[in-house]
Order: sequence, then structure tokens, then C-alpha cells
Amino acid sequence: MAEKQQVVIIGGGILGFAIAHYLQNSGEAQVWLFERGELGAGTTSQAAALLTRARSSDSAALMVHETHSTLRMLEQRFNLPFAQRSGCLHIAVTR
Repeated sequence: MAEKQQVVIIGGGILGFAIAHYLQNSGEAQVWLFERGELGAGTTSQAAALLTRARSSDSAALMVHETHSTLRMLEQRFNLPFAQRSGCLHIAVTR
């Protein structure tokens, strides 16, 4: 059996918390999450729109989809709003 990866996450904002939760539940990593304040305190939404950037590759688009799915699951599981949704516009351009 392979040894679990040791992962340290600094910041328990919405992304740090979601990543920690996902990795810990995968069974492939042992995760330590360090947060100086309150978990999911809402600063991710102010971090250069990390949840809303367009992605040009299929794998990056799948990662964004998985992030949003995980956030919805965490909101339901803990009965807490982690993200303020303000809408978005998706535009696709092909040759």
C-alpha cells in the first residue's frame, strides 16, 4: 500500500477548505489546514476572481466544475453559505 501524501494548506478560505475536504476524503492524503481566523470567512471572493476565470483546456474546465460542485456540497453539508453568487456570462469563441 502506498504511503499517503502529507499536505499542508495555509488558509481556510473557501478554496483552502474545499481542497482540504476533497483531499482528506480521497483517502490518498493526510491534510493539515491552518487558518488564523474563521473557516470559510469569505476572503476568496476578493482574491482576483479565482472561481470565475475562463479556462481554455478541458482539464482546467473540469477542475472549475469540480470546485463549484464541491462548494455546493459543503454548503449543504454544513448549512453555511460559502460563496456569494452574483451571476456570470460564458462566451465561447471558435474558429
